[in-house]
Amino acid sequence: MAVSFSVPKSPAKSVLTIDTFLGADFTNSPGSCENTKSPNTVNMIRDVPGKIRKCMGYETIATYLDSNDKPLEINGYHLLRSDEHGFIHAGENIYWGDILLYTSANNARSKAWQFEKDLYMLDGKKLLVLSSTETSPTTSTGKHTKEVDDSTYTETLTLKSNDVVNFYMPFECKQLNVTYNGITATITLADVDTYSFTNTYGNYECEFEFTASDIVLTYEGTHTSVINATISNGYVDGTSGTYVDENGYIHKVGKAEDNAYIPTVTISKDPEGGGTPYEDINLLSVAFTETFLGKAGIYDYNLSFQNLADTPPKVWLLNGSGEWIEKTYSTDYSYNKATGVVHFTSPPGVSPVSGQDNVKITAYRTGIDTETGEVYADRINKCTFGTLFGVNGALDRLFVSGNPDYINYDWYSDQYDPTYFTDTSYSMLGSSASAIMGYSVISNYLAAHKDYMEKDQNIILREGDLVDNEPSFRIINTLQGAGAVGKYTFAYLSTEPLFLTKSGIYAVTAQDITGEKYAQNRSYFLDGKLLDEKNLEDAFGFVYKDMYWLCLNGVAYILDGLQPVHTDKSKPYSTRQYVGFYRTNLPARVMWEHDERLFFGTADGRVCRFYDDKYALASYNDDGEPIEAIWETPDIDGKLFYKNKTLRYIALRLDAAIATSVNIWVMNRGLWQFIKKDEASGRYLTFSRLVFSKFSFSSDKTQHTIPTKVRVKKVDKFRLRITNDALDEPFGVFNIAFEYVENGNYKG
Repeated sequence: MAVSFSVPKSPAKSVLTIDTFLGADFTNSPGSCENTKSPNTVNMIRDVPGKIRKCMGYETIATYLDSNDKPLEINGYHLLRSDEHGFIHAGENIYWGDILLYTSANNARSKAWQFEKDLYMLDGKKLLVLSSTETSPTTSTGKHTKEVDDSTYTETLTLKSNDVVNFYMPFECKQLNVTYNGITATITLADVDTYSFTNTYGNYECEFEFTASDIVLTYEGTHTSVINATISNGYVDGTSGTYVDENGYIHKVGKAEDNAYIPTVTISKDPEGGGTPYEDINLLSVAFTETFLGKAGIYDYNLSFQNLADTPPKVWLLNGSGEWIEKTYSTDYSYNKATGVVHFTSPPGVSPVSGQDNVKITAYRTGIDTETGEVYADRINKCTFGTLFGVNGALDRLFVSGNPDYINYDWYSDQYDPTYFTDTSYSMLGSSASAIMGYSVISNYLAAHKDYMEKDQNIILREGDLVDNEPSFRIINTLQGAGAVGKYTFAYLSTEPLFLTKSGIYAVTAQDITGEKYAQNRSYFLDGKLLDEKNLEDAFGFVYKDMYWLCLNGVAYILDGLQPVHTDKSKPYSTRQYVGFYRTNLPARVMWEHDERLFFGTADGRVCRFYDDKYALASYNDDGEPIEAIWETPDIDGKLFYKNKTLRYIALRLDAAIATSVNIWVMNRGLWQFIKKDEASGRYLTFSRLVFSKFSFSSDKTQHTIPTKVRVKKVDKFRLRITNDALDEPFGVFNIAFEYVENGNYKG
């Protein structure tokens, strides 16, 4: 009798492909995040939207050390348009390229803004002016040579008739040789440290020698026919410095208050007092000017302030031709600083020009509050951050804040002039217990962000307008949102202003329905790791090519502006999140962009530049060290999480490269199992960039599929990890695929 057998069908094959890669998800558990995201990704970044590659590395291009060879923290890089090198703020010093120009800045991160041809830099100690003049002095040319280690330094200047050259030598000088008309004179400098020589015999060459170490010659032009040469280890007396490069361009650093605007506070003033108020006192300047309408027989002219500085005032009188003639102190006039009275030897008399003031006096206050000892200029100089804003949204005034003595104050400059901050141009914003942390410009409004100590409304909106022909910046709204925590984290990604809070990276955005503005979280997928970081207040934010880099503690959290993920489920009250990435081994203290390249400065004095050729093998190292790139899938638990899974096959599609490799790992019951290392399948041969140690016979430059069989039996879930940690190797991922079967219930 025939016997028939019933053969059971093989379990159905299940296939899972991952074609889109949307960054990290450090917030959700590996069992609940989406397959397009990774619960553990390191040093991977967007290649094109939806695809990822290994991060390119960086190289150190300069190192800044002090006189004892100790590293200087890099605090900022500030570039003028058309400048060659830009200004580096390292420690307490300001450099142009590698030339030291200034040496009494604050060792804190700095910001700078350009007005006309100058940069105005805040560092929390002084408001500095950084300038690079693109026209050379008309009176001299110089050839620069530099010797160190106590060797001789020689400098030759070719000057024109009637030029004056001054040499300031704050160190021992051997001799000064002056040659003109073929005759050489040698002058030995004994106890004097300044020597001046005037050329009245036509063209000549002036040569000098001295013994010193690491010396730089600097010039400072006073007017078109005079040149001053100052030698002082590259900077001048700790307050300002000037350097002339080989093309004759002048690069200079100085205090804003040294050349601050001098306001005319009163006009049409009677010698006894009164007059018409004209301009307000400048916080940055101790000088002020008043003009008087003179009277016959009056010797004493009363200024508006008493207890003035020791510096004698300057006085001008108007002549019959309408010209101001400066008078001589102690000969033509004297003054009493206690009473603020200027006494003339001969009365100026009535104005020679009918109806026009004929006496002009510029005097000097002490600039110090007699009760508290406060230096008024420090209200501006101690500020640490700012922004450009103005009437009707024009970016023509400098708003500054961050003064630790006035945490909820800010000040604004005059239009187009950051050297003029009046004593009335300030605002008190919110509670005095809460500090202003930064600014965002939103359309025509200026948003001032308060810290977490502001209990109610953390963002204060102001609008610029003219009231009685004077600028006014009135508060028009306050917004609810998380308090800012990092002063240096404000930046614009696309059109959104981003900033760091204790709850993550937030944006101020317009609500679609009502048009009201409020703050939304944008870093939900990174917050699981980001919010565990220490020292959030020291973070630095920067936007480069549609990506927001938040750098702290040697790592970077990166938001991708080209890949917003629209969701309402991930975070309440947030309409979307950005795809995020995570970069390690990145000791960035500050970041900047120059010539379309990304740079950063470190706490140990290094200036580093990222590579920008993603096809070059040399782009994939961090200062010569390999970069470990990791992409890990979330838990793959199939169609039914409680069924047994047997994983049989994995396929990867990698971007082809001259040299690339991949390590493949699978998690089996909580333990990582190494599957395969493939060093050949993704490579191709090109003679233009041939590397013999990684030679391949393949000429296929398209993406390469790397298949591998695997046997992981009867698990409820599995996870894949792919890595590349080889030096100078690209690594790009396009697709991942799994084949597995589900059969029977999982028994643990």
